[in-house]
Amino acid sequence: MSDAGNGFTERATRELARVAAVFAAGEAEIADTYFNWDQRDRDKEVLWLTKQAGREIESTFTGLKEIVEKVGGDLTASDQYWVDRWGGDVDRNWLEENLWRTKQELNHGNRCVNIIEWLTGEPVDIKEVVRRYNRWTPDPSLPDMKEWVRLAEVFKEQEARQEPWARLINSQGLLEGGSCGLFYAASQLSGSELNDRLSEAFTVVLDDERGHGPANIYQIADAFTQQEAVDGARGLMVERGIQRMRMRNEQFSFPIDEARIQDIAAGNISLDVTKAIWGETLAKFID
Repeated sequence: MSDAGNGFTERATRELARVAAVFAAGEAEIADTYFNWDQRDRDKEVLWLTKQAGREIESTFTGLKEIVEKVGGDLTASDQYWVDRWGGDVDRNWLEENLWRTKQELNHGNRCVNIIEWLTGEPVDIKEVVRRYNRWTPDPSLPDMKEWVRLAEVFKEQEARQEPWARLINSQGLLEGGSCGLFYAASQLSGSELNDRLSEAFTVVLDDERGHGPANIYQIADAFTQQEAVDGARGLMVERGIQRMRMRNEQFSFPIDEARIQDIAAGNISLDVTKAIWGETLAKFID
């Protein structure tokens, strides 16, 4: 039996938006704590940027793979004009959206790599970066990868969910990109050439990603008709959000401790930063 009506839709939207808001603020706090840490140094900068580049550029390759698989055809066969094998079931709007999203991910990764190469004076081996730090099969033999690897396991477990609302908790759902917490923190930096470069790069990333994770809040109303489903989605989001914070903390060389992560997950954090990230229209869902 459906629970829709009597304010259910608004309650469901606010409940799940608040979960996303807490973890967005949490990822912002981790990044901001790092950026103001007296232990911040070049090696740590290279590490967190390299890990971020791995995620962004792997997303590019994954996006391209999905597009090619959807369109079909053997693109390597010289005697086969591949469009002849197109089944005609590819939605042109889907194709445009995914090509645009894939281009954005590559741009984000390239901006990270540009700063890495500026810091080190050496070219970055993109293939090796993606092999080490992708979202699905990261290299567990590397130091400080425990939380990164566990997040990949959570991703794979949750991506297998078949509920109609599952898209809202997966890799392109409400917590995509941590709902922009890191990106916002980096976009606010200033006071040095490195900070200025980071701010310029992540201002672009933030502008793009606001249209990804946070924008999914508008999809909640159509995805849920029962409180039981909302409760299930909330549980999965909390699991994902906590592990994302652990991953971010590891990425930034552990500027906060596990006790603070648990405190944030319990909701003990101001959501003012999330309101600044999401803007007035979305912020109304967490007032």
